[in-house]
Amino acid sequence: RLLFVPSIGYCFIVAELLLVDLADHWKSLSATLLDPFVHAIHNKALYWMSRIKDAGKIRSGGDVKLGYKSVYFFVVPLLSLWTVRVWTRNEDWASETKLYASALKVCPQSLKALTNHALLSIQQKQLDEAVASARGALRIHPNQTAALVNAGIAYQRLDQFSSSILMFQRCLSVDPLNSKAHGYIGAALYDWSSSLGEENHTKEWRTQLNQAALQYFEQALSLGFSAPNVLHQMGSICMEIGQLELSVRYLEAALEKSFSMREDRGGSNHVPVEDDINIPFTYNQLGNVYRQIGQPNKAIDAFLKGLQVSPSTVQIHTNLGTLYRDIGQLDKAREVYMQGLELYSSGSTPPAALLNNLGLVEMDLGHYGEAVKLLEKALLILRGSSSTGDVEGKAIALDGDLSVEDIISTNIGRA
Repeated sequence: RLLFVPSIGYCFIVAELLLVDLADHWKSLSATLLDPFVHAIHNKALYWMSRIKDAGKIRSGGDVKLGYKSVYFFVVPLLSLWTVRVWTRNEDWASETKLYASALKVCPQSLKALTNHALLSIQQKQLDEAVASARGALRIHPNQTAALVNAGIAYQRLDQFSSSILMFQRCLSVDPLNSKAHGYIGAALYDWSSSLGEENHTKEWRTQLNQAALQYFEQALSLGFSAPNVLHQMGSICMEIGQLELSVRYLEAALEKSFSMREDRGGSNHVPVEDDINIPFTYNQLGNVYRQIGQPNKAIDAFLKGLQVSPSTVQIHTNLGTLYRDIGQLDKAREVYMQGLELYSSGSTPPAALLNNLGLVEMDLGHYGEAVKLLEKALLILRGSSSTGDVEGKAIALDGDLSVEDIISTNIGRA
């Protein structure tokens, strides 16, 4: 609350500057629809002016004029000091970061200030600071659920999943019906599963983590926590275990919930919403599910909506182009891939998958020389990469034991 005190100085300054002008216009103002409001302010102003004059009269032994001036000479320096203070404090209001840092500087042992700073640090991806602030809050109040949740989220985004789950479980030991803690444990388990990769030896462990995550998500929903990211991750798990219709339902619900929350907070796609989703990514995933269940038109619609929100999402360009090629619309596939490549016109390296898939389209169109150039470039990029992370969206289907490099080499041979 102390953060708002400097604003009082601004109010006093404005009031002092406008008082004379307003006094000359009371009559004209009172003739408007604001009549009751104006009279109330007018009466209050007269009251305080009389108080100032009475104070001056006491100080000056009855000389009202001299007393009023003495009070006035006291008020002007006071307002001047407040002016300087307001000007310097304005810097603290330049951003949330400065505002919360200012609160923490004034009140370093404030539970609320530490909790707010932890949440802000999470939003700004300053995760080590978030952990430090959350732990500082827990030293003051070991069972504060908000601090436990903030610490858990920060640990989760640092990929310290066991520490993250421990914090959320501590929160549930304090408040067993905390719906968010259930949802966040599910999210941590799902992220842990995703971090294990696609290797066969991790398949059983991933399955167990996903099943546990789904149970926690369902518990969160039953307790009323239906945040967009919870719905999205439930859709992702259902897609992985083959429940595609259920996956569509959850992903569409995540998008609907996200847009509803954004509309409540101003309608902007850039408004940060607690527990929100990456909308283009969710549209991309929804398109992939529709593609798997054999509904290409709905898949195309989902991909196009994702590009409408974020035209620079290359993963969607890659998957949409692949779908157009699958249904024989080669010109559209080529157009989409070219739009994706234009995003890398500044000299950055495009994904190997995008070049490979465009090369396949050129080959289908009979442009074999162009196809070879694109495929060879894709192979060079892939060999220069430390991982196969370039092939986002699994646009290149891995057949049997063939590696991505083997597939691209085979495509070059075909061209």
